[in-house]
Amino acid sequence: MTLPLELTAEAINDITGIVKWYDEQQSNLGNVFVEHLHLAFTSIASNPSAFQRYHRNVRKTVLKKFPYLVLFREEKEKIIIHAVFHTRRSPETILKRIKK
Repeated sequence: MTLPLELTAEAINDITGIVKWYDEQQSNLGNVFVEHLHLAFTSIASNPSAFQRYHRNVRKTVLKKFPYLVLFREEKEKIIIHAVFHTRRSPETILKRIKK
């Protein structure tokens, strides 16, 4: 069973900023990032418990070909995407967001 995904406002801001940055680096690279993100979202939606725990009930996946983590939490009827962030970014910053 595939669960619907819901992105927090912060996650949407993360993605928007990342796509903008990649498009500034190379034409169409932002779209390539979105394609990889979509593949990760599809995997998360179809089998969320297959992914490694990041913190308590928050799980993570790493994008292929891009150094970004997707952090999400499974609830009864949906999956909430909390963050998409660079692997070199401080985990404490992201954990503060998740704990809200």
